[in-house]
Amino acid sequence: MSDTTNKSSSMLLPLSFGLLGGALFVLSLGHLPFKWTFFILLAVMGVGGLFLMNILRFQTRQMMLMMAVFLMPILYDINFLYVDDPPFYVHANGFGVAITDVLFGMLIIAWASESLFGRNNGLPSDPVPTHWKFAMTGLFLINFLSALSTPEPFYAFSMLWQQVKAYFILVYLIKNVKHFDTVKRLGYVIVGVLAVQAIMVFEQKFVGAIFTESLLGQRTTWQNEGGPLRFSGSLGQPNALAMFMNQLMLIGIFVGLAEKHLLRKLIILGFVGMAIMAEVFTASRGGWTGLAISLVVCMVMWRVRRGQGLVTSISLVALLGTLMFSLLFAGSQDFRNRLTQDDRGTADVRAPLMDVAENMIADNPLTGVGLNHYTYYMAEYDRTFDAITANFDAPVHNIFMLIAGEIGIPGAMFVVAMMLFTLYRSYKLFFRSEGTISAISLGAFGGLLSFMIHSMVDPTSIYSEYPFWVLSGLVIAMDRIHRRQQAALANSSTHSVETNPNTTA
Repeated sequence: MSDTTNKSSSMLLPLSFGLLGGALFVLSLGHLPFKWTFFILLAVMGVGGLFLMNILRFQTRQMMLMMAVFLMPILYDINFLYVDDPPFYVHANGFGVAITDVLFGMLIIAWASESLFGRNNGLPSDPVPTHWKFAMTGLFLINFLSALSTPEPFYAFSMLWQQVKAYFILVYLIKNVKHFDTVKRLGYVIVGVLAVQAIMVFEQKFVGAIFTESLLGQRTTWQNEGGPLRFSGSLGQPNALAMFMNQLMLIGIFVGLAEKHLLRKLIILGFVGMAIMAEVFTASRGGWTGLAISLVVCMVMWRVRRGQGLVTSISLVALLGTLMFSLLFAGSQDFRNRLTQDDRGTADVRAPLMDVAENMIADNPLTGVGLNHYTYYMAEYDRTFDAITANFDAPVHNIFMLIAGEIGIPGAMFVVAMMLFTLYRSYKLFFRSEGTISAISLGAFGGLLSFMIHSMVDPTSIYSEYPFWVLSGLVIAMDRIHRRQQAALANSSTHSVETNPNTTA
């Protein structure tokens, strides 16, 4: 059979699956709930997409990776077995599949099939670093054993589902991001994510007719009693939006500063400036604090890397930071009110919630009370004067205490170890590398630092924070790319000396 015939036959496969998907979609509309109809459509489109990826090879796969990262903050999903009105507050409820999950799932299946059938023609697949494998395995085993012993195992296994998805994303990035161009494009995509969230927030604040709750399926505005109106983009909660953007904001800043093309540099920094203003409108004090501290630290590192003195860099950055704070305080009433007005106790609840967490951890230091079961048990450990859990059903606003309370101190140590692994590797890579890799490494360092600071005053699920897993995988992949580049340069230099014996080594 000729190549033309083979190509024609291959092109018919995606078309056939597309037609089949359309037929199934029409038939199921009248017989199944919409979420199952939508799932069938996505599944058939995914299979057809896999065949199409096989035809177009790397270009299509790279485009899908960019889209998967770009769509991280879009929370449309199909949540299988979701329970309405769970009996206690949980961070995971059901087995959700978001748009980003679908795209990453297709990429992972394509990569796994190529590895299985030996058709991977690119660079050899890199192993996951040993220390990461140890931490990931240890955390998963602890969570799995904890889930088996919980009184409501459905919610614990819902959290395990989140963990498995995050692990697959991390491993895929480690093993498949092998080229500098991919890293550079991901940097631009991250800037695009910031820009889109900024546009959403501006529309919600000044217009309020497009990116509404009915369209996004998430709350878009929040207002504590007597406080400013707060905006949440597509993330459904202002603190969640600030935490999400802060993990990417530093990458946008340093990709912009490292950009050589003047117009592109101005566009990138303009988008980042929009994102910073959007964060002001979230009125997230934890987000502001995390961003400010990480920005100061990273700007000092940026200047020191370029040969400036440490004391001079600290002084200059402190002066500029003070100036920016003064301008915001004078120019933004929302910013000023959030820092000076009474917040009706929203900050005061954090201290007694931490007292409850301390009691829980002290009584269950090794095993915790159960994965995703913090609020199920927290009333038993409430010995506060105000009986805080009777009036406030949310968990402790500190991710590290939350994890330790649920699965014990050893489990929390595995999480902290993962964060420190990424911090250390991104720090070292920033000082070793140049250009875009150096800029994104510093941005990842700052983003994770900001996340850790903000996590001390806000609860979240580490497994649903996709930026953490994406940045961790990207840092490991960039480190490997840099090492290969250095090895190639060294080999080239050695070959040059050998072929030119008159060259002085």
